[in-house]
Amino acid sequence: MLNAKEIDQLADHLGKQFHQQAENDKLDHQIIRQQHVIEAQKDTKRNVVAVGTGYGKLVRSQNFSFLSSRPFVAFNAPRDTLKQHAEMLEAANQGMWKLSGAYLAWLRGIQDVVDIGRGWLLIHSHPQLWKELDFRQREDEPDQEFLDRLDELKLANWPIVARHIDVRNIWPTFTLKRELDQVVEIREMTARQVEEAYGSKFGREKDTDKVKVIVYADSTHMITVIAKHGGFASFGETPAQFAKQEWAHGLKMNPYVLMEAPVMPENDEGVVWEGSIASLRYLVPEMDGALTDWRHNTKRVTHSNMVLNLDLDGRRDRSPDSKSNADLITIGPDGRVILGLLEKIGDYSGGQTNPDIPGVIAAMRSFTQEGAIRPALLGILEQAGDSGVRYNTGAQLAQKQFGPALDYLSIAAENVTKHLFAAIISFSETFKDIGLEDDRIPIYFVDSDGISQRKKLSASDVKGWSDRV
Repeated sequence: MLNAKEIDQLADHLGKQFHQQAENDKLDHQIIRQQHVIEAQKDTKRNVVAVGTGYGKLVRSQNFSFLSSRPFVAFNAPRDTLKQHAEMLEAANQGMWKLSGAYLAWLRGIQDVVDIGRGWLLIHSHPQLWKELDFRQREDEPDQEFLDRLDELKLANWPIVARHIDVRNIWPTFTLKRELDQVVEIREMTARQVEEAYGSKFGREKDTDKVKVIVYADSTHMITVIAKHGGFASFGETPAQFAKQEWAHGLKMNPYVLMEAPVMPENDEGVVWEGSIASLRYLVPEMDGALTDWRHNTKRVTHSNMVLNLDLDGRRDRSPDSKSNADLITIGPDGRVILGLLEKIGDYSGGQTNPDIPGVIAAMRSFTQEGAIRPALLGILEQAGDSGVRYNTGAQLAQKQFGPALDYLSIAAENVTKHLFAAIISFSETFKDIGLEDDRIPIYFVDSDGISQRKKLSASDVKGWSDRV
């Protein structure tokens, strides 16, 4: 098992290794949220308002809508006598996804996959949820009422938890089979938050001081470390130290689950994942800049001042009334303006819109549609009420376009189920410390016939089935 210093060094190493990956992630997130930098003209008199096309959000919404379907995991029964048990586990698995919070965490993970090509979940048992409950039978409480109340307590405090993890600063190492080996999740907390969570400020004086916290996980343990801090050039610094005692999670696999889009080939930049808008990373800012210039020039010409070329001396000489001075010429939409032969009225000639801008924007729009907009998905939306045959054809085309992504996400969905089963087994192994005789976990689900079922799962029900997903 690694010590605190080694975990701190591993986090620094992975942070440097994936530095370019993190920079690409930030840029893609900015484009989706329309927070990216737009290069446009400057104007000291009129505010330049940035105008975005919203292509990043459009592509993201389109991909998410297709990939966010609820996963279904099937089991292969080793023999005919176990087919019924396999069907029960398939339905029960859907219930486990809901009770553990895995489904909502999965949806958030899909958003991350669409945005930057990967998402993270954390799944493990949480025996402490049952340790704090009162499972004792009350006086004069009938046995059946006690058992029912016991089941309700267990169900309301389901002891397996699945959480979505912030994807921005969590980095893995892999085994030869590309399974997760080590994972470091790097967080930034205030000294006050660290004290509330771990009972100490670890040498920080102010509540608002920032503390780098590293959560490390492998196939046996989860460890939280406070990174080294303070000092100068390695002198006077506080070394890395454990924030709390390591936890043996008992899953026999890394508790983190990696959700991936198709990974990139090896490259010198260290970039492994790309999201759905990677092909638009440089095109969208240029398109938004051209649109901003177009809008600003149009507004400036529309609101430009009027220019009057008048014979002021002649008007004064010929005017019998001083009030008819040229400064009092009334100009309105329904009035008459009388000018001399050599006089004229026009608009101030401000910056003119480049006539090539509309053509440039049209070309960029074509490139963005070819690069990221899915014609098949748009066809599904347009034909949904037209014909079932045409709808199914469009759906099949879209599925073919998303084929590699669906394959990668299928592996992630299988891993979620494997983690849920491993959590049930690890929970049963630590169950003896809780003080209950019955270690079975109640679960509600709807079977293949659409009938609501109630089942109590134990380690024996799921052992050996993870390899048959």
